[in-house]
Amino acid sequence: MPPPAGASTEDDAVVSVAAGATATSEPDAGDPELQRKKGRRKKKRRPRAPTEEEVAARRFVLRWACPGREAPSDEEQAGMARVRRPRVAVELHAHSARSDGSLSPAELVERSHRNGVKVFALTDHDTMAGIQEAMEAAKQYPIRIIPGVEISAVHSPRGSEPTGESVVQLVCQTGGVAVLAHPWALKNPGAVIKNLKAAGLHGIEVYRSDGKVSGLSDLADTYELLKLGGSDFHGRDDKEEPDVGSVDLPVLAILKFLEIAKPIWHNATKEIFSGISERTTGLNGSKGFRRISSAGDFSLLRISSEDPELTDAPEVEVLRTEVADIVLTRQ
Repeated sequence: MPPPAGASTEDDAVVSVAAGATATSEPDAGDPELQRKKGRRKKKRRPRAPTEEEVAARRFVLRWACPGREAPSDEEQAGMARVRRPRVAVELHAHSARSDGSLSPAELVERSHRNGVKVFALTDHDTMAGIQEAMEAAKQYPIRIIPGVEISAVHSPRGSEPTGESVVQLVCQTGGVAVLAHPWALKNPGAVIKNLKAAGLHGIEVYRSDGKVSGLSDLADTYELLKLGGSDFHGRDDKEEPDVGSVDLPVLAILKFLEIAKPIWHNATKEIFSGISERTTGLNGSKGFRRISSAGDFSLLRISSEDPELTDAPEVEVLRTEVADIVLTRQ
């Protein structure tokens, strides 16, 4: 039976669709301008070559993070020219099982190394109990540990909880670098950051795994603060959680951080060693205790004497322990 009037057979329908597709694309074929636009869309952008400043910053950071490392080879330099900018994997915000993370400090350091991290800060909540384990574990890898802590605070005084201003002042008084974590969670970040800056704040988190938070970057510029960031890794069974070292922190931001932090760390450690040096003066009439260097990242203290009874004294053992702790946590 023939189809009703106005209807088409299956073959007619196929032909109509095909003809329609051809008709839709046909005007482009003879239009040179449209063809040029298509060609431009297909071209891939060439990566921006790193600046001399970025290459020099990367070299400086790597030498600090991995003492003894040679300057980048020709192959490394060529590799850097093929990327958008030279990168050093740095993790400045991560948690271990010593607070609410799932990995031990040693496991976290190992994971950081596997991910190519060269500078790692353990920042457990309200405790530094995992720092020693992390630093011991890091001796196996070319990775620099920065002792850290994420201290809980409130903006407005409430009960016995510390305020943000008091925490910032404490960090500054003890030779630390004060950085505001999670500023995007604040209802009024501008007012909070202004008050914390007056208390001595050095920087704020601006970079996250999903990129840079532009509004916070502007606030950092306004108050002349360091622009930092980290993954906030906890090791949860969550595929969406950013991994250690995943935040793309610009190498120039890392360099600025070190330019601020290293003098702070050096001066704080120098004061501690100077205090210990003063305590050794006159210890059992000793003349064998003296500060021998204040160069580099921290001062050195010689605890030695030709008198074996003196070097084995209980007071000296206490000082040795204190110095070992300082070198461990202040490098």
